[in-house]
Amino acid sequence: MTAWSAPEQAGHVANAMLADRPLRIVTRPCACGGEITADAADPGEQIRRHNRTLAHLRWWHRQDRETA
Repeated sequence: MTAWSAPEQAGHVANAMLADRPLRIVTRPCACGGEITADAADPGEQIRRHNRTLAHLRWWHRQDRETA
């Protein structure tokens, strides 16, 4: 199960039509095995959203236990 909505999984970013500049949507892999789709010029909110997903939190917890 994913925390992303169907439009987001298809590469749509919230409020994209409200931008005052052209968007450059990119998808990048995350160390957790997932992907992040965001505007390349301002990916922060999408990265924070991804970091709160259950899959990413589980991955982070596993990494934390391995280094302890």
